[in-house]
Amino acid sequence: MMHRRQKSLAFVVFVLGLQSWPSSAFETESVDILVVTSSKHEGDPVDTGDRSIKIASNIDVYSISSVNGDMHVEDGARIAFAETTGRGDIRLERNVRSIAGLDSPVRIISSTGNIFIGRGSRLNGGVETNMGRIELDDARVADIASCEGDVIVGAGSRVSGGIYVIGNGDKIDVDKITGYEILTYTPCHAPVEEWSDEEGSEARNLPLAPTAAHRQSRVVIGPGAVVKGNLVFGHPVDLYVHKSAHIGKVHGATAVIYDSEEPPPSTAEEGGPSPTALVVGAGKKMRGDIWSIDQNVEIGSNANVGEISTVNGSVHVLEGAEVSQGFGSIDTVQGAVHIGPGATVKGYIATVNGDVFLEDRANVSGSVSTTTGQVRIARDAKIGRGLSAKYGSIFAGSGSQLESVSSARGDIAFVATLIQGNVCTHTGNITVGAGSRVDGAIQVSSSECFGSEDEVPGPEATPPRIVVGPNVEVRDGIVSDKPIKLYVHRAARVGKITGAEAILYDSDTPPQE
Repeated sequence: MMHRRQKSLAFVVFVLGLQSWPSSAFETESVDILVVTSSKHEGDPVDTGDRSIKIASNIDVYSISSVNGDMHVEDGARIAFAETTGRGDIRLERNVRSIAGLDSPVRIISSTGNIFIGRGSRLNGGVETNMGRIELDDARVADIASCEGDVIVGAGSRVSGGIYVIGNGDKIDVDKITGYEILTYTPCHAPVEEWSDEEGSEARNLPLAPTAAHRQSRVVIGPGAVVKGNLVFGHPVDLYVHKSAHIGKVHGATAVIYDSEEPPPSTAEEGGPSPTALVVGAGKKMRGDIWSIDQNVEIGSNANVGEISTVNGSVHVLEGAEVSQGFGSIDTVQGAVHIGPGATVKGYIATVNGDVFLEDRANVSGSVSTTTGQVRIARDAKIGRGLSAKYGSIFAGSGSQLESVSSARGDIAFVATLIQGNVCTHTGNITVGAGSRVDGAIQVSSSECFGSEDEVPGPEATPPRIVVGPNVEVRDGIVSDKPIKLYVHRAARVGKITGAEAILYDSDTPPQE
C-alpha cells in the first residue's frame, strides 16, 4: 500500500549545541544540517528539503522528514515518524523509543537510504526502505519491509511481525500468506523527483519500473534474534539464520543455518546474481588485497586487511578494524566509505560519487577525497593528509585533527578542530567553530583549491560567507581574490586579512544578512 501524507513546510531551528556533532558551531545555513534540541510535537513537525537533521538526546519529536538529507536521532529520544523521501540515511542510536499514547504506530521510512536501529531501541511500528540496508542492533520493531535491500536482524533483536522483501513485478499476495494486512509494506517507489505547489505540498513519488531480475538481497537473522511473523520473499534472496534464532514460516527462500559468530559470505550460482557483499569476519586477518566490481565490502570489527578496491560498491570498516597491509588504501567509484569507531586506514580513501563518514577516533594516515559526495567526521578523528570534497560539503566534529581542508563549491564547517594547513574554497561558505585552530590560512580563491578549471561564476554569484568564531586562531590570516562576507568574533585571533574587510561581532552567533 502506498504511503502518502501531507508535509508541513514550517519548522523552527532550536538552540544549536556548539560542541555537538554534527552541527555547525554558529548556524546551520553554512552546512546542510538542522539540529533540534527541544521537543516538537504533532502540530510542529521537523521538515526539511535536502538538509540533514540531528535530533538531540532525550527529547520528543513527533515527525521528522527530509528529501535527501540524512537523519541522526541520538540516545533516548522519542519519535513518532521519520522519513527520507529521497536518498538520505536514517540512524537511530541507543534506546530510541516510540512516543507513548499515539493512535498509530511509529514508521521509519527511507526511499533508497540505509536505516540503522541502535541497541535498546523499542519501536511499536515498522521499518521500510526500497533498496537500502536495514540493520537492527539488539533492537525491537514491528515489521520490516524492503524491495531489494539487505536486512540484518542483529543478535538479540526482535521483530514482532514479519520480514517482507518484495519488489515491483513480484507476483506474490502478501495478505493471502499472512492472513492480515501488514503494518508496513514498502511501495517500491523511486526517490522524490519533484514537489507539488498545490495545497498541502504533497511529495510525489515516481514508481520504479518492474525489472526482470532483482538485486539479490542478503537477509541475516543473528544469534538469539526472534522474528515472530512470516518471512516472505518475492524474488531470490540469500537467507542466513543462526541456530539460536527463532523465526516464523519462510515463503520464497531456503534458510541456511549457521552457528559461527558471523554468517558465511553469500555465494551465487554460476550465471546468477552476484553476492551482495564481500565480508571479512570479526577479528579475522586476511592477507592480500580485496578487489570487487559490483559488490559492497564489509570488514568486521577488529579485522585486519590490505587494500580495498570496488567500482560500484560501498565499503564499511567496522569498529577497531585495520586496513593496514600493503598500501592500506580504500578506492571506490560509485560507493560510499564508512569508517567505524577507532578503525584505522593506513593509506588514502578516495571515492568519486560516494559520501565519506568517519566515526569517533577513526584514523586515516593518508588523504580523504570525494568528487560529488559529502564528508562527515565525528569526534577525535585524524586525517594525516589533505581532505577534499570537490562539490560536496565537509564537517568535522570536536577534537578532530586534519592536515588541510578544501572544497570547490561545497560548504566547510568544523568545531574545536585542529587544521594543520590551509582551508580553501571557491564558492562555498566556511564556518570555523569555537575553539578551532588553523595553522595555515583561510583562502577563498578562483584557482588555489582545485585548479583554474573550477573558476568561480561571475559577479552575479552570492559572495561566500566566512565565519570565524570565538577562541579561534587563524595563524596565517585570511586571503580572498573575490568578494566575500567575513565575520570575525572579537575573541578570535586572526593574522593578516587580504581582499576583504572583517565585520566584528561578540554575540553567540554572527550577524545575519
